[in-house]
Amino acid sequence: MGIFRELVVYPRLLTRVLPVVERELASWRDEARAIPDEDLRTQALSSLEKKKFHCVGGSVLALMAPGRKWLKSLVRAIVAIQTISDYLDNLCDRSLMAAQVAMEEPGGEGVGPYHAFMELHESMLCAVDPDRNVP
Repeated sequence: MGIFRELVVYPRLLTRVLPVVERELASWRDEARAIPDEDLRTQALSSLEKKKFHCVGGSVLALMAPGRKWLKSLVRAIVAIQTISDYLDNLCDRSLMAAQVAMEEPGGEGVGPYHAFMELHESMLCAVDPDRNVP
């Protein structure tokens, strides 16, 4: 029974979900290309290219929605949340590397990037909660 379920999922994934994921990612790539800061733009585009599989994998869940009317909305939400999560992850990794380099330099203060991490993740909370106060 398990293999049969998988065989049913793959065609729907290819025909219903992947085209929506691709459209959403194309839209996010357009947004990322417009980021004025070169480093942030590079990080955003890198995240979209290298972590696309997270969006595809998460969007499989949209197939569980009753009926087809919710599929596009669910994929859009999943791609948006996964994209910001991957981008924040890239920025935190980059911040951690920068902090390590700063600590190793002569006169390095040894201050970790944890405050910056908290602010980055607060931005995700603000993005998914329109009523949240932006600090």
